[in-house]
Formats: sequence, structure tokens, C-alpha cells
Amino acid sequence: MDAASIDGVPQPEPDGGTGPDVRRWMRDMAALHALPALWVDHEPNEIAAGLLSVLFGVLELDGAYARFEDPRDGGPPLETWRPSGAEPPAEVRIGVVGSPRVEKRTREFLEGAAASSGNFQLVCWSLSPGETAPTSPRIAVAKAYERSDDRTYALRLAACDALALPVDPDGEMLGSGVVADAIGAGLAVLGSDWGYLRETLGEALIPCGHTAASVRAALDALDPGQVAAARAAAAALRPSHDWNTLATRTADLFDGLLTDP
Repeated sequence: MDAASIDGVPQPEPDGGTGPDVRRWMRDMAALHALPALWVDHEPNEIAAGLLSVLFGVLELDGAYARFEDPRDGGPPLETWRPSGAEPPAEVRIGVVGSPRVEKRTREFLEGAAASSGNFQLVCWSLSPGETAPTSPRIAVAKAYERSDDRTYALRLAACDALALPVDPDGEMLGSGVVADAIGAGLAVLGSDWGYLRETLGEALIPCGHTAASVRAALDALDPGQVAAARAAAAALRPSHDWNTLATRTADLFDGLLTDP
């Protein structure tokens, strides 16, 4: 019996893991450290596939995709994915996050996505209680909204290339924190003609309307290059939306209100 068990029952290690967990982690780390030696005399595509295979197992992933730029003679990027198959994952992942709102046409966006032939994947954590999503291979996640911790929310943002905000422009919403999240994470926004989106996001906004038909048309025409340009535009907005900048402007605003006769 090892030191990590008492009467055959695994006991937690100081770091929270059990003896078998620690041994598995050590084995996985050894496998990762051994990879460079195994890459000698192998082609880049073999190296990429081998690395992803190890990470796929170590991290216990359901799916994975890796893309490596190949600098040799301006060659095409190296792509590999797991599980193995004929087609790689979708080039663009779109997320619907944030709490449900009457003006937020999540159902219409999902219907447009289900009807589209575009090369994308949709993940939604923003359904109303009891609301269901259409069945589509492009819709990977469709869950009712629940408050999540900061780490979970950050992971969801990191998994996306764009966020969707199909808000009815004639509704009563004045703003959305999801816009600030998109800027902070450098994500494109697929959104309606809501004035707040146009004013705040500028070139980071990809128009898609707020009806199923307009969403379908936008997703059919969606291009990864278009998404990349919108992401770059979102990242470029960070300095002007940094709290250090906004705090000074906010303080100046209140000072003016308090001092003006």
C-alpha cells in the first residue's frame, strides 16, 4: 500500500490531488519533456500531429485543432485536429453570452445559424429558462443562461472568435457589458443595427441584423479574414476603453457637473 492511501482509500495530497493523480501528472510531464527528442529528423506536419496527439490525451480533450505557420518558402499553414477525420473544425467560432433580454433575439440568431451553410461553429450560453435551440451540427452548445465564475467566463470568451449581439434596435436596451468583454478579449461582434453597437464598436462590428433571415445571410457570407479584421479593430479599441482613461474622463465629467452653476 502506498503512502497516499489509508485502508485502501486514496487520500488527498497536499495540493489536492490523489496519489494516482500525481503519478499521472508526472507521467504526462515526462511525455511532454520527451517530445523534442522525438522530433529529430521528422517533418513539421509529423511534429504538429504528434504534439496535438499528446496534448489531446494529457488534457483529456473532446476535440482540438492546431494551426502552425510554416515559414519555409511561404508554405501554407500546417493544420491538424483531433478526433481525426476528413474535415478540420470550423474556421470561426461564434459565442452567444450574457443574460437573456427581451430585445436580444437569441432564438432568431440560432435559427439563422441552423439554416446557414457557412463554415462556423456556434456556442450559446444565453438561452432563457425553458427555451430550446434548433438542431444543427453547427450549434455545438445551447444552454440556458446561468451565472458563471470569472474563470469559466474567461475560458468561454477565449474559445470564441466572435460574439453575437442580435439586439432589436427598437427595444429599450441602452448598453451591454458584452461589448466591453468583446473589446477586452479582442473579439469581433456580429450584431444588429443597434446604435450603441455602431457607435462603440466601429469596424469591430460585423452587421448581421436581428432576424433569422438576416443572420443566415450574414453567416453565409462570413469570411475568416473579415472576422480577423474585426478582431484587430476590437483590440485597437482597448486603449481608449482602458479604465485609467475612462476614470479620468468620468472624474472630469462629475467635476464639471458639481462646479458648473
